[in-house]
Amino acid sequence: MTTRLKRSRPVSGAIVTLCALSLGALLPACDRSPAPPVDAPETQASTNTHSYTVRGRIRMMPDPGNPMAEFQIRHEHIPTYIGWDGALHVNADGVPGMKSMTMPFPVEDPSLLTGFEAGDIIEFTFITDLDEHRFWISSMTQLDDDTELDFSVKIPPAQNPSPEPEPEGP
Repeated sequence: MTTRLKRSRPVSGAIVTLCALSLGALLPACDRSPAPPVDAPETQASTNTHSYTVRGRIRMMPDPGNPMAEFQIRHEHIPTYIGWDGALHVNADGVPGMKSMTMPFPVEDPSLLTGFEAGDIIEFTFITDLDEHRFWISSMTQLDDDTELDFSVKIPPAQNPSPEPEPEGP
């Protein structure tokens, strides 16, 4: 025995309303104005980006066969690093900037990695986009193997009291 479901008016009305709203949202996409030229600059690009040029050593190269093998760099301290909140980052030790550490870095253009291998000493530029909450490497150059890197832990700035005012006149 086949049972036929009866649709109530409220459900049918809801479907009609949903279809009408969907059609209203899609109609602007039917605009027949010409598309902008391919080489036109994007007008919606984030203006809240920061660029850092840093030195470090490649710790791990990405491996397409192993998603856990990310591109990782141990980098030097970045004293001017701006955090996601838009202010100068102060690490847990009270030191301004980003401390030296090993971390994964996304590379949007995989061709940047051509010719590099784990252990190479590099200078790289990475960009942070605070609006989109993301970062990536934009360029890398290999440095001489004898380049000395500074991975030391930085000490918080001294909390010096205000100097006493100089006495006036003779």
